[in-house]
Formats: sequence, structure tokens, C-alpha cells
Amino acid sequence: MDAFHSSGTSPTSEAEVDFRCENHGSIFLLYPLNLSAQSWIDEHLPSDAQWFGQAVAVEHRYIWSILDAIQSDALVVARGNQTRHTPTDYRSAEGQSCAMPRC
Repeated sequence: MDAFHSSGTSPTSEAEVDFRCENHGSIFLLYPLNLSAQSWIDEHLPSDAQWFGQAVAVEHRYIWSILDAIQSDALVVARGNQTRHTPTDYRSAEGQSCAMPRC
């Protein structure tokens, strides 16, 4: 069962995705894809965040907290160059099941 599809929160077009997250091993690249995403970065990430081209470079130890905060603010993150969620059920540090996709 596709949790995003059945809940009615599955994005249906690229325009609905706010961020793209790419896993590059110890570094993740978080691309803001619209003005809402850029505003979120401006408001929530440090002003000295390291940019790599059009993406914020994030160490692997911080990515979970950032993605969790993004999801809590009702923004959508896609993995890699995908434009839709591919739900992955996994456990948070607290052992809770999470519907947010990994990068």
C-alpha cells in the first residue's frame, strides 16, 4: 500500500515538490526548488550554511533533523532527481515509524 497515495498527500507534479535531496555519502545536497523552499532555508538554516552550486551542502549527521523540520512545515522533499515521493518506511532515532523518504 502506498501511504502517500492513500492519504491523499502524494505530489502529482514537479511543481508540488519544494526540495530535492541528493545523497552523496557523507554530504547531502538540498536543492530549494521554489520560493517557499528558499524562504524556509533562509529562516531555518544558519546564515553561514555552505552552498554548493544551487544546493545547500549538509553533513549526514544533520540531514534527518532538517528533513524532519521541512516535513513538519508541510513542505515536500523528493529524493535525487525524482519529482515524486517514493515512500520508504523506516525508524527515527526514537524508534517511531516515519513516512518521510530518505535521500
